[in-house]
Amino acid sequence: MNPRPRLGPAPALATVPARALGRDPARLLKRAWDHASLYLPVILMGLLALGSYWIIGQSPAPAEPPAARAPVPGPGAVMQDFLLRDFGPDGQLLLKIEGVQLHHYPGAARLVVEQVRLQQRDAQGHLSFAQADRLESTTDRTVHRFSGNVVLLQPARAATATQAAVPEQEFRSQALTLYTQANRIESDQPVEIRRGTQLLQAQRMRYDQGTGQLELQGQVRATLAPPAQ
Repeated sequence: MNPRPRLGPAPALATVPARALGRDPARLLKRAWDHASLYLPVILMGLLALGSYWIIGQSPAPAEPPAARAPVPGPGAVMQDFLLRDFGPDGQLLLKIEGVQLHHYPGAARLVVEQVRLQQRDAQGHLSFAQADRLESTTDRTVHRFSGNVVLLQPARAATATQAAVPEQEFRSQALTLYTQANRIESDQPVEIRRGTQLLQAQRMRYDQGTGQLELQGQVRATLAPPAQ
């Protein structure tokens, strides 16, 4: 029997540095950062989207638009001891209103004047003067409603080609309406009219200043005085 050959000591294994195997910590960290930086914009966009959604969810709901205001029934402006004038394109005075107190009601498009004095010139140039305890007038000044101790005076008018001469006229009543565009005067309450030497009384009245036609209604009384010599 041949004896087994004796084996010598095993050769030592060569050691490989960790850096040679790619396990350098600095290189691993850089490689991880390079991979993470590829996804960083996507991550930031996601965070921004989540933040925006959260802010919107925490924001209060937008306020509803305010409802349209109803016209205020009370006066919008009050003036004391006022004077109002309207002039025509040629500079001629068409309307003058004076009063102790004025109330402007914008919702109703009207003016209310206490202790009023009015001067008005019509399209033909004829003047009218009025005074009363109270006046309600439209803001365009086409309708004037007087009340309380109303006195309206119209100077005498000379004859024209289409209308006879008109003597001085004075209207007295507790209520009287002057329509400037229609050139008409009306009253639905007892009225007293002086026309030159005539004194007329009626329950209601309608006077067309353009034609000079006077309509008296209700109980009518007339007093005719002879003209002065």
